[in-house]
Amino acid sequence: AKQDAEAHAEEDRKRVEKVDAVNKAENLAFNVEKQLGELGDKAPAELKSTLEEKVKAVRTAITSDDVEKINAASADLEGQLKALAAAAQQAGASMGADPDVEPAADSESSEPKKAKGKVVDAEVVD
Repeated sequence: AKQDAEAHAEEDRKRVEKVDAVNKAENLAFNVEKQLGELGDKAPAELKSTLEEKVKAVRTAITSDDVEKINAASADLEGQLKALAAAAQQAGASMGADPDVEPAADSESSEPKKAKGKVVDAEVVD
């Protein structure tokens, strides 16, 4: 019975490991696709096709049920995220005139001002 329990514990551990690997891989693939979609034509074509290939590899790995394969594909895709982030930043920098693209520092510093304004309004109303 003890051997059974140990065997099951090992199976459970592997199942949990696989579920984690699959979840991580799916989230990663989803996020990359989302970012690519948001970047659209601003993403370099070469980077886009590389990432699309790697996303495909991740999805294929997920269906393979092979944890090693899933983790390897995820790691490979994750390795390309820096390039995607850089491309997104460049796109953001070149769209500097776009009012929707605000540097994080600006939006953060304007938040407290808005809050203070509301509080003052509330006091005035009272």
